[in-house]
Amino acid sequence: MPALNSEADIRERAGTEACPYRKLRRYGPYVKNNVKPIVAFVSLGCAKALVDTEQMMAQLAQLGFPISFDTQSADLVVVNTCSFIEPARRESFDVIREFEEKRRDGRIAGLFVVGCLPQLLTQELSTEFEHVDAFVPLNEMSRLAEIIGGSVAEESELVCCHPVRDPAPRLLATPPHTAYLKIAEGCDNCCSYCLIPRIRGPLVSRRAESIVVEARQLAAMGVKELNLVAQDVAAWGRDLSPRIESISLRLDSLIDDLCAVDGIEWIRLLYAHPASIDSRLLEAVARNEKVCNYLDVPVQHSEDRILTAMNRRITGQALVDLIARIRAAVPGVVLRTTVMVGFPGETGAEFQQLMAFVQETRFDRLGAFAYCRESGTRAASLRKQVPDEVKQERLDAVMQLQAGISHDKNAALVGKELDAIIDQAVPSGKRGTAILIGRTRGQAPDVDGVIRIKGDASPGDIVSAIVTGADEYDLEAELVVA
Repeated sequence: MPALNSEADIRERAGTEACPYRKLRRYGPYVKNNVKPIVAFVSLGCAKALVDTEQMMAQLAQLGFPISFDTQSADLVVVNTCSFIEPARRESFDVIREFEEKRRDGRIAGLFVVGCLPQLLTQELSTEFEHVDAFVPLNEMSRLAEIIGGSVAEESELVCCHPVRDPAPRLLATPPHTAYLKIAEGCDNCCSYCLIPRIRGPLVSRRAESIVVEARQLAAMGVKELNLVAQDVAAWGRDLSPRIESISLRLDSLIDDLCAVDGIEWIRLLYAHPASIDSRLLEAVARNEKVCNYLDVPVQHSEDRILTAMNRRITGQALVDLIARIRAAVPGVVLRTTVMVGFPGETGAEFQQLMAFVQETRFDRLGAFAYCRESGTRAASLRKQVPDEVKQERLDAVMQLQAGISHDKNAALVGKELDAIIDQAVPSGKRGTAILIGRTRGQAPDVDGVIRIKGDASPGDIVSAIVTGADEYDLEAELVVA
């Protein structure tokens, strides 16, 4: 698999290697005597893939197919896969094997594998899995309803493309008051370790009008919290015409427009590449009350040689300066990041420099992962690959360091009054009482901790609570009663 080296290389291959033809294997028809089967979805991977799943669910629901997440009672199962790194592919393969056995034994009537894995691997899937009804790559997923409905000819060819669609109907898999809003597809950053440009293609920003219309639709459904997602939200608009010099000037305007949507109370930005962030973006976060004082800025490393080898387009000192500017521009900002350990050639001294950076910077949230050698990336051909046992030791060390930082950060919140959005109410064991599980403005869904509140409120309510306790990840609190 040839490596992708630049934005131009990605765009040149976007219509060829990145979008191969897939053969459809069909065992249908799945609709018999006008009785539509129950379709269950399994969504793996990131929030961007979950949005894709929600759109597929809505397509089928509009045609009258019963939709479920309970695979035990389903007739058909759709697995939306992830291919970001080898562990994610292994998980996808394991899940497919589990349901292929049920398909072979007749416990389900159909199995459909969709998304990133069919996009990346063609022959491997067809060879490995004989009892999968269809392999559907990215952006052909909009044809899933057509495939299950039986109007696709047997052995038809599916070709993948990357259109920017108008807002598609969605059946939310999240709690009804919160949703992810995908503002772009693909990526042009060309990090040397990453397969995303090969899988998802080059950056394709959605039109601002389309994003705002979808935000209004979500608000009409009862959504109060929007979490903006893309491979790099701060790069949104770079590819739109007319081009302008500042990326974030476009994002600044988009944020203002989203804040004007009635019904939306919180807006959070996830996945902002540090090299794409500028002062206008920070000003937009600071001046809009609806925008959570939260930024997800994946730094990956702090040592210049490693950053250059990763093609991160930023230096360690520039990262230090950026973080200082963010904290100055957005008072009380909660910073989340990710770091990578064990990149090819990473020495013990360079890892210790990363540890010192984490210690000094004191991120509020930090995720870490060990480098995975991905065929087709430039980093895969680098010499001095770090042994797996060394990667694990370094991963454990950085996570142990962050656990202490996280505990200190949370402990500093004890006694403070914070706003929280309630996700669920869990019976406490005492008659007529419940514990409210929610999140503060500084806690993104799925990736951060929660706040547990004693009091009476309903899911979707935004309440005030006094923090009474804390651990490394979660907070305890009591409801403020007006």
